[in-house]
Amino acid sequence: DEDDIEVTGNSVTSNANLPGEDSLHFQIDCTVKGFVKKVGPNYILQLGKLTGDQLLLDKDDLERNVDVYMPYPRGYEYVIDVTIPEGYEAKGLDKFNNNIDNETGSLISSATLEGNVIRVRFRKYYKNHYELKDNWDKMIDFIQPGAEFLTREVLLKKKRGS
Repeated sequence: DEDDIEVTGNSVTSNANLPGEDSLHFQIDCTVKGFVKKVGPNYILQLGKLTGDQLLLDKDDLERNVDVYMPYPRGYEYVIDVTIPEGYEAKGLDKFNNNIDNETGSLISSATLEGNVIRVRFRKYYKNHYELKDNWDKMIDFIQPGAEFLTREVLLKKKRGS
């Protein structure tokens, strides 16, 4: 929801218009509401939602009768940094790990702790603009975990004595 995000700064570091720049790189600094739930002295961060919308497949989408046509091969890569308040520790970062790669696409993701900053990396690539319907199961192999990523949460647990 747009009302839950306050952009405090932004910059473009590569616009992919010059030789050697193969992709657009930008940074957005923002304050986000609605991604944090208080549970007793702890907090739950809905970090997976910060990657934005992902393709959600329902039961009917699991079977495919026609080939897959896309306008172009494409990729999405997000690096999201979240500062942990002093006196808290992050739990559940391992739930963000994916390493799926096949001839149709890939999903590689992780969440790591660097000092007091959680760094979430999310990379999803569709390698081709056309896939035979027989390859649909291989596409599902990385599309479904991408959608499930939206549900991933981190617990910020209050440290004893803090």
